[in-house]
Formats: sequence, C-alpha cells, structure tokens
Amino acid sequence: MNGFITTEQLAARLDGTGLRVLDLRGGFAIYQENHIPGAQFLHIETLRMSEHGVPCKMHALPVLGSIFGRLGIHRETPVVAYATRPLDHISATYTVWSLAVTGNTRGIVLDGGMNRWTAEERPLTQQYPDVSETCYQVDFDESIFADLHYVAEKLDDPGVVLVDSRTRGQYDGTAGTTMRLGHLPGAILHNYIWDFHPDGTYLPLPALRERYRRAGIVPEKEIITYCVTGREGSAIWFMLKCLLGYPRVRLYQASLSEWAAHPELPMINGGEPGLRHAA
Repeated sequence: MNGFITTEQLAARLDGTGLRVLDLRGGFAIYQENHIPGAQFLHIETLRMSEHGVPCKMHALPVLGSIFGRLGIHRETPVVAYATRPLDHISATYTVWSLAVTGNTRGIVLDGGMNRWTAEERPLTQQYPDVSETCYQVDFDESIFADLHYVAEKLDDPGVVLVDSRTRGQYDGTAGTTMRLGHLPGAILHNYIWDFHPDGTYLPLPALRERYRRAGIVPEKEIITYCVTGREGSAIWFMLKCLLGYPRVRLYQASLSEWAAHPELPMINGGEPGLRHAA
C-alpha cells in the first residue's frame, strides 16, 4: 500500500504522465473556482448509494470499475486524492480505500490537502484536464472489506480489535444521528482527527504508532475500523494499513448506518466497552 505525498512532491510530478489527481473537496462550484492543475472533480457520493434502503453502501464492483475507468484510471495508475482540511480528509481516504478494494493499491493522499497547497502559493487553474476513458478491470480485495455478517462473527474474537473512529460523544451515546446510539461491544475509540497537526498535516508517524499501541490497537491483531457511513473509518484504515503498515486492516464499509438499524445486534452506551444490550 502507498501512503501520502507532500505538496512539494506533487508539484514536481504534475508535468509527468500517468498520474491522476482527484479533487474531493465537495461541490462542483468549489472545483470550478480553482483546483490543482490536472485534477478531476469527484464527489464522494459518486462512490456509494442506497442498497435495499440502507444509505451510503458501496457500489457493486462493476459500477466502481466503470467510475474509475471514466476517470482514466487503470489498476496500476497512481492516484492522488485531496480534500481541504482534516474534517473532509475522509473523502480522500475513502476514495483511496475504494480504489484499493477494487484492486488499485497505488492510491495516495495529499498531506495537508488544499489548505497547505494554497498556503504555499502553488499553482491553481480552472482548466479541465484532458483525460481518456480506460477499461478498469476490477480485482476485489476482500481482505480489506468487512460487512455486517463478518463483524458480527468477530465480536468475541480475541484476535480482532474494533476501532471506532468517531467523536467521543458519538462513541459513548450522548450524540449522533444513527437509529441507536453508542458503539460496538469492545470497540476502542480513536477519533481520526487525533492524527493531525492543526494545519492539517499528519503528526509524526512514530508518535502515532506508539499512541495506537498504547490504546491496544496493535499490528499483531486484525483491525476492523468503523464509523457512521465508512468515511471516518477509512481514515483510520488508511493510517494503519497505508502509513503504519499494519498487515490486516478491514473497513466495515456500511458501519453504524447499517448496524444500528438492526435492533437484534448489540450496542453499548457509555464511555468504555461494557456489557452488551440490544436496545
């Protein structure tokens, strides 16, 4: 797996061939105003939709392959995804995960995002890039994907660590919008925002590695990350898998939007993992 690219490194590669850059900042009007030269606009919701009534589910694999092909991406194409700041950084990491789950392991996140790029007065443009459509051949990587049934089977597995990437209020059940509030039994809280400097760049990786270890999120175990719809969880997946090199990390893509809608499945209220209850 790849990791992040600095603004200096990206600026040096913009004139090269084969690199694709994706702008994940949100609405098209933001992209239209200006963007990094060569970047294509991609809204995060293009990569997911409702399935059997459950919102924000990952598209069927052929649909994802078609989307990436329209963007001129092959499975071997290096792709840089960027947003603006840590709060929307999750759109970039979700895109990298979506590429990886379909077989492209060359996804990269721009460290510091658009905030750092503009602060350094690097070039911007309104021009659209000239991109030719490709045939993206999907190769599903199930080792980084978890669904509801997989997570339910792993709740009592001592070799598995669940990581909740949301805020503390969402974790302990005092905040949130899901059908039921709280967290999965035994899950460890690690809000993805904790991994950043105020300017949106990553904290030093050795310090982050030690912080995860102290929390019990260790590379010797299989890690399953989750959140509400998969975006925040993708940031922790990206950190552990792509930056810290953990060998076994999965994203529960549908996360609590799906899990909380099943009253028979356990959730916990309170600040620490506790006894299970279904209500």
